[in-house]
Formats: sequence, structure tokens, C-alpha cells
Amino acid sequence: MEKIEFDSGCLDAESLGAYCREQQEDKLAVQKLLYYAQWFCYREYNVPLFKDQIEAWKYGPVVPIVWKNFDILNDPTKDPEIQNLFDALRQSLIQRGGPLIDLVHNSPPWTSVYVAGANKPINLEKDANITIEEEEMFKNCLKFLDSKRQQKISNLGAIPKSFLENPRKWKLSIDNGII
Repeated sequence: MEKIEFDSGCLDAESLGAYCREQQEDKLAVQKLLYYAQWFCYREYNVPLFKDQIEAWKYGPVVPIVWKNFDILNDPTKDPEIQNLFDALRQSLIQRGGPLIDLVHNSPPWTSVYVAGANKPINLEKDANITIEEEEMFKNCLKFLDSKRQQKISNLGAIPKSFLENPRKWKLSIDNGII
């Protein structure tokens, strides 16, 4: 999969949280989307999505600044690639069904650091453990992102057949004549 274009770690979680809130997500769901988006970027691209720390709280992972400022979050990210990532995660979580809290409370990054009342940092970069269910969710997320990218590309006009057969080998650029 082609890497999402952003400067690693330069996004702030508040603009990402504002985008999720704009999509009618509640406070707890936003926290879990941020957690999985950060984890997804570490797993797939080996870089963080945002610079803010995630902590293990009682009801799951929390980005404290987003939790604190949730009701006043504004200025959502306008980056379409990042929006697609959150949309893909949301779709993957919807497809899985069931409460998000069950998924999080059974996954090693949270369970390995959670101590009641301690709010310890979760280091997703270091923790490579993943449940089968989360692996499936991330695969669904990749499929959704690939389909969004394919849809965007098909709207460009004449596309070489070799690209349509294997889009991951191509990079969209002026150099290879796609754009």
C-alpha cells in the first residue's frame, strides 16, 4: 500500500478528534478511533500519525488533550488522505460489530500497560502484539483505503492497463504520466 503523505507526527490529535466529532462520533468512540489510527500508522508505515501521547485509562486508550477539550474542538483536519483513514477505520469497526470497549480491553497494547488509576502511556510503536480480530480490522481498513484510492484514480481519465492490474507498483506522479 502506498504511504499516506504527511509529515510524521506533525498532526495534532485535536484536529483529528475534531474531524471525528464532526462525523457525529461520541467522546469514547473518538478516543478509540485515535488509538487505532495511531496504531495503524505505526504498523503499516512505521511512523506516528500524531505527536500527542495516548494513555491507558479505565475505559480504554485516551489522548488526554482531546478528552479534556472535546466539547470545544474545532478546526478539523481537511487532509483527504487522513479523512479516508478515519473513514476506513470507522467502516472496519462497523463491520466487526460489537462494543469497541471489548475489542480494546482484549488487546495487548492496552492490557499490557493498564493499571487502575495510573493512566500510564501506551507505546504503540514498541508493542507489536495484535489480536486476530484487530488484524482483520486492519486488513479491512487497507481494502477500504485501496478502494478509495482506486475510485479517485478512475476519476482521472485514461489510466494505463498495467496500473489498473497492479496499482501498488505505481506512484501517482507527473513522471509516470498518471497525473
